[in-house]
Amino acid sequence: MKIKGNRVKFEKIPIMVIVRASLSKARHKYFTFLSSEYTYLKEYLEKWIRKGREINFRKPVDSSREKRNCNKALLMIKKIIHFIRQCMRKARVYKRPCLIKQKPG
Repeated sequence: MKIKGNRVKFEKIPIMVIVRASLSKARHKYFTFLSSEYTYLKEYLEKWIRKGREINFRKPVDSSREKRNCNKALLMIKKIIHFIRQCMRKARVYKRPCLIKQKPG
């Protein structure tokens, strides 16, 4: 990865990402790869730079502080699923409700 001014450029794709244990569902450290999703990381890092934050390659990138609005949306989705589940139980349907994500476009 190279940083020039306010721009971030990745030289190799896919990008290897190490997920620390505290963020892992199973509580163990692992690595994964970003292919087309690297644009989200690129935009996030460029937003950091625009805000005047220093990019330190020795510290982890943690977006958990930035997720205030995301948590509200997640809570809304959980509430919607809860209401759907209640209606399904009243109708004696005991399957898992699921929300289908539609691709933009």
